[in-house]
Amino acid sequence: MFISSKEVEMILDQELSVRLCEWISSYSPVSCKEVFGSENEIRFNIDEAIEFAKIKMHRDSFKREFFPHLVRLKHCKVCDTFNTAHSA
Repeated sequence: MFISSKEVEMILDQELSVRLCEWISSYSPVSCKEVFGSENEIRFNIDEAIEFAKIKMHRDSFKREFFPHLVRLKHCKVCDTFNTAHSA
């Protein structure tokens, strides 16, 4: 299940969303795609990101920091919070 950096920004503050997306695209093996027509927006696989963050989380401060946010984002994606918020 892919989630866009714009969706991440809807739930998290801008600074945290930028840090999270940068970490995922630069320092993780998570599948990322650039959004067509937008040079600064990416989409990443939220399921892969959660699985990656679980691995040796106690040794990695970024994984510890980002894991609860990834779970929250996955919950929002599953509950379709983004479409509801966008249409309101």
